[in-house]
Amino acid sequence: MKFSARELILAAATGAVVLIGGAWYFGTPAVESWSEARESVRKVRDEEKFARRLIDQRPEWEAQYAELRQRIPQYRATDPVTADMLRTVKRLADDNHVSISRIEPNKEKVTGDLSEVAIDCTWESELEPLIRFLYAVQSHPAILDVRQLTVSPAQGAAGRLKGNFVVFFAFSRTGVSETTDAAATP
Repeated sequence: MKFSARELILAAATGAVVLIGGAWYFGTPAVESWSEARESVRKVRDEEKFARRLIDQRPEWEAQYAELRQRIPQYRATDPVTADMLRTVKRLADDNHVSISRIEPNKEKVTGDLSEVAIDCTWESELEPLIRFLYAVQSHPAILDVRQLTVSPAQGAAGRLKGNFVVFFAFSRTGVSETTDAAATP
């Protein structure tokens, strides 16, 4: 059987189409999976670089942790922390001419070996004393943090502001684990 030139060209073209179509049909998923694998390798390498940077920064983080840990006030298990904090917030407000009309502590929350007390306050002052008060709270040796602050104009007084804020005080208690361990053993 003899093929003409035209039939050979058609057979070659058909074979090329079948080869290209087969390569596309079977090769596309392989190329996609290869691309996904390269992308996942890139992500893993990026995560590894990030983890290495964090590991390299460990001494820095430990130094900052040690500094913050030293700033956290220590109280005995029976010390009245809330009363001390109420006096501190009131003193900071008075020193900076911020009038506090209501000051109300929340319950002490314990997380691990740290405790926290939130103090809700209603205040009134001008803008500059308020800023000085907030700065005094932030720069206080104890760890104080104003997490919620509302501000609105006071009625009847130009330039006066009023609102609410919540001051959080972080501290630790010494002897807590000893008392809980003693209470746990019969």
